[in-house]
Amino acid sequence: MSGEKMALSDKVKEVVDTRILSQSSINRFLECRRMFKLTYIENKQGKAEAGLDYQFDYSWLGKVIHKVLEEFYLPQNFPSEKDLDADGTNKIELVLLSLLDKHWEFGQPELKLIDAKTMLKLFAQREAQRWKEQRNDPDINFVPQYREFELLDENIRLTAIIDVMWIDKNNNVNPVPRDYKTNKRPEITQSMKLQALITAMLINNKLNEMPTHFEFLFLRTNKSLLYEITTERINKAISIIENMWKEIENENFPKNLKSCYWCPVKNYCEGESRCWI
Repeated sequence: MSGEKMALSDKVKEVVDTRILSQSSINRFLECRRMFKLTYIENKQGKAEAGLDYQFDYSWLGKVIHKVLEEFYLPQNFPSEKDLDADGTNKIELVLLSLLDKHWEFGQPELKLIDAKTMLKLFAQREAQRWKEQRNDPDINFVPQYREFELLDENIRLTAIIDVMWIDKNNNVNPVPRDYKTNKRPEITQSMKLQALITAMLINNKLNEMPTHFEFLFLRTNKSLLYEITTERINKAISIIENMWKEIENENFPKNLKSCYWCPVKNYCEGESRCWI
């Protein structure tokens, strides 16, 4: 066995022995195993070369939107009940746009700023409507009790981050976790289904209650979709994760040519001809 192969095997062993899988690493493995190897085993970092829209980092936009929505529910930012009753949509929108201005980096494309503002204005309309519907319900906490918190289980070696989850005023868990999405199309993909199932497992391990559904809120269209959590689906997710670990241990990292154009580490990709088409 070559020295290079030995070195890779050592890195794989270290990952298998110590790593806890996140949703982003699982998504990368399912998208392209070669990309997973370069990113999480060989620790390569890079950015896709110039293409149609590679001057802008779309993942950065999602992170900014998530940060704004996380801070929106903090006591020092959240509008008062009086303000919500008087003019909920505008008050919420004002807070959201102020937080966006705080986190937006100078020099980012103007069109993306308009895009971000549009998503947040739609979110303001949704939250104002929710306030009207839940305002007088004595059992409902309008402000979520969990905001952007991490769940970790070392036994099944998985971690997940939940954007929002509520607990009612009687301290009963109402675990319908919500994840914000900035996708252009409001549809639940296979990787999103796996995300929902992994998160449900971790919530059950932490809070001893299995969610019945997982909510995906698509911010561009203000559309909410629920994904049902069932025992059959949970078992299938466990099988996928177990198989993933086996493939990593066996160093099975083929390239998915469909992912090459936008791949952030394609400059490091060995084997077949360079893959930018």
